[in-house]
Amino acid sequence: MRARRLALHAIVLGAVLAGHAGRAVAQPAQAAPAPAQPEPQQQTDPTGQAAPAEGGAKPEAPDDRLFAPHPPLALWQGAAAEQAQAEQAAAAPAAAGTTRYVIDGYLSASVGLRYRPDAVPRDRYQIGSLGTAAGILVQGAPYEHFRYMIHVGFAALSQPGFNIYVDEADIAYSPFEGLSFKVGHMRVPFSISQVALVTTLMFPTRAGPTEVFQSGADDGIQAALTVLDERVRASIGAYNGSSLGLFDPFFTRVAPVLSAFLDVQPFGTLPAIEADSRHGPFRLGLSCGGLLTRGNVYDAAGYKASTFQDLRMNAAVRAAFRGLFLQGEYLRRLETNDLAGRPSTATGLYGETTYFLLFGDSFGLAPMARIGRSRIDEAFAPRETVEFEAGFGIYPRADLADPSSLRVILEYTNERRVTENETAHGAIANVQLVW
Repeated sequence: MRARRLALHAIVLGAVLAGHAGRAVAQPAQAAPAPAQPEPQQQTDPTGQAAPAEGGAKPEAPDDRLFAPHPPLALWQGAAAEQAQAEQAAAAPAAAGTTRYVIDGYLSASVGLRYRPDAVPRDRYQIGSLGTAAGILVQGAPYEHFRYMIHVGFAALSQPGFNIYVDEADIAYSPFEGLSFKVGHMRVPFSISQVALVTTLMFPTRAGPTEVFQSGADDGIQAALTVLDERVRASIGAYNGSSLGLFDPFFTRVAPVLSAFLDVQPFGTLPAIEADSRHGPFRLGLSCGGLLTRGNVYDAAGYKASTFQDLRMNAAVRAAFRGLFLQGEYLRRLETNDLAGRPSTATGLYGETTYFLLFGDSFGLAPMARIGRSRIDEAFAPRETVEFEAGFGIYPRADLADPSSLRVILEYTNERRVTENETAHGAIANVQLVW
């Protein structure tokens, strides 16, 4: 009888230890008390139940509740571990604030007809791509405080083929929000139309008069400051001047281009595109910029030919109110050198407007018009050009955050070269996709 009791106690003790095995993993092991005297070793049959002791009767079946698992504790431990891992994974990127890369792109496809009635018969008609452009943008912030931007563009030529160019490739360092230092290939902050991404423009192409003063990107370094929720932006920089038309095949100009730019939007930030698709409150933007170049001109043999100074100034105004958007710029250039007695001057200005009409929740229609004028070599051999464009933009997805991501433009263009007494008419259809 004593042996039977001891065997039953051993079975119960083993069952209790087996039922709490899951909790023993998370808790420190405790030493079991030594038995008062050695007992015969219990054996188990293939079913996992203890075999009867030698010479004794088969013990009674133990209570199944002793072997029951403890799901509440196991589930709680598993859920807590998963939640901790999720919190760590979510907190790690937020703390680092890094993004390896983001790829965006756009395609602005144009086709049209241009007619010059006063040109020679060969040049009277031009049919085909009139401004087709595409681009790929790769940007990211792989390390804290550092970010980069790469913008590769493709522009259709009048002949078969595309012109591949780098519109931006730079690295920026931002020690704190609002202040950044940028180095690389970039557009100089000067003309509003020239510095904007082509997909955000009102028309498929940039305003013609601005091309006389700036076209393309430069290599350089820039410091920019943005405060008051992006209502005030200022920048200064130094560049090589490749976008200013300073390079001459017969002479070499050696001088950096110094820039300063200020943009103020006192009543709130203006739309990211040149249209007020959200019919927001009144907003106003005033900006001014300056470019100064002063240096030496060297001839083909490498000797100094003269010294020069090139000063360019720009003033711009923008306004948006309840679907109406207005934009205009005035540009001025004054170049002097120590050989010529009179300066070389140029003037340009343009104005454009559009009104965004909403039909339902997702369809928009925007009639638009732009007129511009430019005069170059005003003091010596003036040449004047007047440009006019009119049409309307169709926005099938006006409900998007950027309605210009899907846009169709139909427009009429007119260019009149006053000095040469020549006129050109054109009709263009443009479809733009941004992704």
